[in-house]
Amino acid sequence: MVEERDLAIHTQDAEQQTAVSRIAIEVGAQNQAPTDNTNRDNEESNIIYASTQIAEVLKYIRVLAYLRGSVLLQGETGTGKELMAQQLHEAGPRKRKPFVGVSCAAFGDDTFVSEFFGHVKGAFTGAYETTTGIAAGAEGGTLFLDDIHLTPLRIQAALLRFLDNYEVRRVGAVAGRALKVDVRVVAATSADLEELVKEGKFIGDLQYRLAATTLAIPPLRSRREDIPVLASYFLDEVNLRWETALSRPELNGTGWKGPFNQLEGEAVQRLSGYRWPGNVRELKYAIEQAALVSHVRRGDRNITTDDIATVIDERED
Repeated sequence: MVEERDLAIHTQDAEQQTAVSRIAIEVGAQNQAPTDNTNRDNEESNIIYASTQIAEVLKYIRVLAYLRGSVLLQGETGTGKELMAQQLHEAGPRKRKPFVGVSCAAFGDDTFVSEFFGHVKGAFTGAYETTTGIAAGAEGGTLFLDDIHLTPLRIQAALLRFLDNYEVRRVGAVAGRALKVDVRVVAATSADLEELVKEGKFIGDLQYRLAATTLAIPPLRSRREDIPVLASYFLDEVNLRWETALSRPELNGTGWKGPFNQLEGEAVQRLSGYRWPGNVRELKYAIEQAALVSHVRRGDRNITTDDIATVIDERED
């Protein structure tokens, strides 16, 4: 089980082990030095952060982006696993090829094979044209399998066969005819796959292949220095969206009053003291809700500590 205080990096691939071990030395040296207050919109990353934990994750990502082999991103819901997967894609030579993300929770036994591997015209009733399929659609790029722990066992077996040889056989294609695809598989989970294997809910060989390298994304409560910069970023997003949405004459004076000011120090402290079980996603929604409370209550441009307290108190009840 991954401890919250640690960034866990586990690799089973010899090539990746050498590179990861090399960069771990650099990471250790960086974590002994102070960091910038904010890293936002820089040229290397679209991730908003101020913590050494996320800086460390991104160091690993910059190396892994140039290596072959699947990567498993493990972290609680709302920690930004898909953003990290996109960053892994953008940081390497596959960035000009497709990034195809799918939710494994949406896979159905009856439709998976056709959707994932594709089918030829006339393969079954309703197959009016040949389809590429999800796997081949990511050719040259990255295939992101979100919520991999929610994949039904029968479909896990099909994924395991695919990861063995990276070949797809379209439904209805000539027997024995397979198409080789070049994709980087990145999977994400909020569960402990090793525990699911023990419980018989996940295929052990599939867990092993997906977790050639496992990178743990720390929860927001263990990197509280990220909260102020993320809150500021989300407030900027609110300002951009609301300026368009609320600048309407029919609102009769209850519309846009101009951009919200940045959060007061006490408001930020209130945000930083909350546990955030929903992590970054929950923080984003909390900022939007606080902006709405401020707008409806007073119609001014200030989000006060009381506005933040109202939102957080509702979540703590």
